[in-house]
Amino acid sequence: MRAVTIASVMSFAAAASSQAALIASNLPATNSSGFAYGLTSDAISSNGTYFYGQAAAVSITVGQPWLLGQLTFWGSSEAFNSQGLANFTGFQATIYNAGFTQVVAQRTWTMAQMATIATGNTNSAGGDEYQFAASLSGITLASSGVYRISIGALLADPQGDAFVWTAGQTAGGGFTTGSTGTWGSTWTANSPIQGTGSFMLFGNAVPAPGGFALLALAAMAPRRRRA
Repeated sequence: MRAVTIASVMSFAAAASSQAALIASNLPATNSSGFAYGLTSDAISSNGTYFYGQAAAVSITVGQPWLLGQLTFWGSSEAFNSQGLANFTGFQATIYNAGFTQVVAQRTWTMAQMATIATGNTNSAGGDEYQFAASLSGITLASSGVYRISIGALLADPQGDAFVWTAGQTAGGGFTTGSTGTWGSTWTANSPIQGTGSFMLFGNAVPAPGGFALLALAAMAPRRRRA
């Protein structure tokens, strides 16, 4: 299992607010042969029409509301045709409630809207692994509890190279949806061997209602002293 340096991760955190906190994470892993590995994952908006017809999701649990800032994740090309990112036109993150019955938010990015760096690792097919980062500004997790986050690629050629979402070091809490059944709403829990995708989620805590009142009073206090 490889180590991910703080410097390499925090270089991507620069796009988030300087006050942003790490909400949840599952850092990338390698298998016993030293390769990045994981599950193919398509964008939810593809509706299961790509070659593999599969999307993956991870679970996060939050104890309070959060204003999201940045999503960082790791993955590679299937590398059947190309080692790099030539078949990817962008990525999509879809956030569900715990039961996958409601889409809380969805954000789509072009490749130009993302920060992308090759990690120097490859998967077993020779596909280069990359670290991706993108903004989630404007999305709020309005209540505490469990959420599921799916990350998948948008493909130029639906029959071409798929995105392989690098597995995280912690195997639990992963799900997949396939082209059979109801795409994007019928999900199956992954086995520990299948694992779950790697990611880091950053954001800012949303103050409790009473916290807003305290902030307002604090802002007014200097004016009262000067009056």
